[in-house]
Amino acid sequence: QDLEGNDWVVTISNVTRDDIKEKDGTSKKKFIVHFKECEKGLVLNTTNMNTLYKLLMSDDSDAWIGKRITLYVKDDIEMGGEIMSGIRIRGKLPL
Repeated sequence: QDLEGNDWVVTISNVTRDDIKEKDGTSKKKFIVHFKECEKGLVLNTTNMNTLYKLLMSDDSDAWIGKRITLYVKDDIEMGGEIMSGIRIRGKLPL
């Protein structure tokens, strides 16, 4: 919904690690990537985290700052036994 069905090239401005409330009411520390182009950050799930590691060739989030990536909507993500749409990171860097 936030991407309006389009790919969106964004620049990583910073990465934080914050408590995120789970569906069961518990909190869990998760990494959140923030971008210069928008106010909302992207909470990194395992898939997006692994894509960033591979794409940016580093697991050091400080090394990601200033890097440009492409976000897109994937419509068939399974989460908690439900099929839904979610934001994913493209597996190649934008031009």
